[in-house]
Amino acid sequence: MSYEVVLDGKYYLGDLAEEITLEDSLEEIAYRANIRLTVRPGLPAIAPGQEIRISGVPHGSTGMAYLLHPALVWECESERSAGSGKHLNVTAYDRTLYLSKSEDERLMPDGQTAAERLASYASGWNIPLAALPDTGIKLKRSVKRSQSIFSMILEDLKETASKGGELYRPRMTPNGLTLVKLGGNDKVWQLESLESVSQKRTLEGGRHAGEGARQRGKRDEAVSGAGDRQRRDREIRHAAKGAAGLRHRDARPGAQGGGAAAAGLAGNDVGNRARYQSDPSRRFGRAGRAAPVRDIRPAPAGRAWTYAVGAGS
Repeated sequence: MSYEVVLDGKYYLGDLAEEITLEDSLEEIAYRANIRLTVRPGLPAIAPGQEIRISGVPHGSTGMAYLLHPALVWECESERSAGSGKHLNVTAYDRTLYLSKSEDERLMPDGQTAAERLASYASGWNIPLAALPDTGIKLKRSVKRSQSIFSMILEDLKETASKGGELYRPRMTPNGLTLVKLGGNDKVWQLESLESVSQKRTLEGGRHAGEGARQRGKRDEAVSGAGDRQRRDREIRHAAKGAAGLRHRDARPGAQGGGAAAAGLAGNDVGNRARYQSDPSRRFGRAGRAAPVRDIRPAPAGRAWTYAVGAGS
């Protein structure tokens, strides 16, 4: 098959086209073409938004036919290499893509068909229409919240199919927007031989495996947090036991070991308080409550030291 690429209806770029890839899928919104051009002197400037069309001679025919028309340049990417010179990669879409970029809100009455609703959308947005097939299924009343025109059309077509109607897909043609019946092509080609076979494997769709990994991560985090809380509780209990023993000592000046023991405990608690206050993860428990912090308050002269456990800040 021979191809022809025409830019703005007057620049013929077929001789500069090294590779043309046409892609159409039920999961894609619009018909797409990827064109790789060799950059040579005299090549017109190509920018996104320009009109472009691709024509070709179908197999078994003798005349040119439109393959992608009307279409527009959506993206341009240039590259230069020392061995092969400069190239320009052009991505083009048919104008159905505009349906996904335009949003609206509608209240659709009961009893309309998908074709009638498509005509209503096109009238409100000044979209040219080609001949529309009769989808035949009456649809229920629908409130179209703020969404794209394309999603409104797909919603109507899905309801048509769910009620026993045919499957359709919107398609932009040279005569305007229309609905194409899936599986309704006039010519059905039979592939008698294969030139190449490719296989693709992907992790996409493995949602349960990903959720299992996330759940394991949450369990590990919970175990780690529980270990921190246990260590903190042990330290608090150990300090409380030491304080209880200290209350039975005589901490008055001159008492044997009393002043030194009290000073040592006070020094340890100052260090412990600084450590707990500098690490927020140790200060707060599961529900965000402040963890107990030791506080040493000096007693009046002649009286024993007291150890208080409270919710310090």
